[in-house]
Amino acid sequence: MTAQDSVPHGMIYDFTMESADSKFYPGVARDTNPAGQTGPPAGGGRRIVSSHPAPYTRKIAVYVPQQYVAGTAAPLIIGADGPDHGLFTALDNLIAQHRVPVMIAVSIGNGSGDGPGSERGLEYYTMSGKYAEFVEAEVLPLVEKQYNVKFTKDPEGRATMGGSSGGSVAMAMAWFHPEQYHRVLTYSGTYVNNQFPVDPELPHGAWELHEHLIPNSPVKPLRIWMEVGDRDNGGTGDVMHDWVVANENMANGKRRASDSWERGAHSQRIEGHAVERPSSTDQRCPSSAPSRRHSIGADASSSTDRSCRGERPCS
Repeated sequence: MTAQDSVPHGMIYDFTMESADSKFYPGVARDTNPAGQTGPPAGGGRRIVSSHPAPYTRKIAVYVPQQYVAGTAAPLIIGADGPDHGLFTALDNLIAQHRVPVMIAVSIGNGSGDGPGSERGLEYYTMSGKYAEFVEAEVLPLVEKQYNVKFTKDPEGRATMGGSSGGSVAMAMAWFHPEQYHRVLTYSGTYVNNQFPVDPELPHGAWELHEHLIPNSPVKPLRIWMEVGDRDNGGTGDVMHDWVVANENMANGKRRASDSWERGAHSQRIEGHAVERPSSTDQRCPSSAPSRRHSIGADASSSTDRSCRGERPCS
């Protein structure tokens, strides 16, 4: 979405957090090629991974719209892999157009590294409520104190979002803490078996969402927008590391869990449209839409194919 000079621009505040100050994530780093393994095992088996303690500095950006009245409780969106200035531009425009409410965004950087065994992997691949608890206990109180803002406690006014692994943690935040978040946006979500360390109760990591958690749980009050591209990661024969299959399984699982799930509109744009209020006339996928290239969810609006399209690995 293009920045527009004619709309009010929100304030953006940047700060950092040190791993030494975190009770939740003191810091790890992945060892290079443990046991000589260079790729995922065939058939979805367990990866050989090891890691060691390591410090990190986390970057965080806070977007406060110009229309916000200091001290009032505002809707909130939490973004992964921040700072995401594209999100802030989208909110500038959409708030001015009255397509979303006056809302604050907290765009949180990961703790560094990538893949199982890294700090980012620990935060984003772990299927538990730990990351949401970290945000609630260590990030949001600091933001409220430093920038004179206040966040609504109503989960209907609180959203999570992310792409790739950031999408899986966005989903985990709402799934394990629906009392805090009811709205989720993900694109190219990493709903695959990347979790490390392995949790015996959920041994397949984010794959467990569509394998067991969604099909076997009561319907939760979540409104979820999803996107995946037909050329996303996969096709190697390792089904538990196929992003397209995983995202389609998520969609099918949610439709089974609730009769409110529909296929969304054919992918066109994501900037802005993924966070705006849904259009009542733009929720069903045209019959001529290309296979496996669509947004998915009860409240799907327009989107774009933001997947890796074979150009680089997603994680």
